[in-house]
Amino acid sequence: MPEDRTFDVIEARNSIPRTTVERDGFSRQDVVNAFQNAFTMIGGVQRLALWANANPDKFYPLYAKLMPSTSIQIGDNARVQIVHALAPTALDVHPTEAEIAQKDHATADQDR
Repeated sequence: MPEDRTFDVIEARNSIPRTTVERDGFSRQDVVNAFQNAFTMIGGVQRLALWANANPDKFYPLYAKLMPSTSIQIGDNARVQIVHALAPTALDVHPTEAEIAQKDHATADQDR
């Protein structure tokens, strides 16, 4: 029976010199590499996507933890100004209820 060389290939691919060795003999980079290798071996992104689709209640909380925080602390009485990068378009113009009612009334008059 041929010898399984899966781990030899992975170790050769990830032969990154250790920067610091912890007391158990593994650096943080060794652990990161091991998890990346395991992730690749069990199906990688495609398998993660299948799992996420089947388990959205578990996936989204994990995903949310990976997203950067969008909150800012500005202190008391501070002012935040949002500058839009795009010029306004027709979609940004929101008619008032009075304008909508007037337009509906005019349309109803035309239909008579």
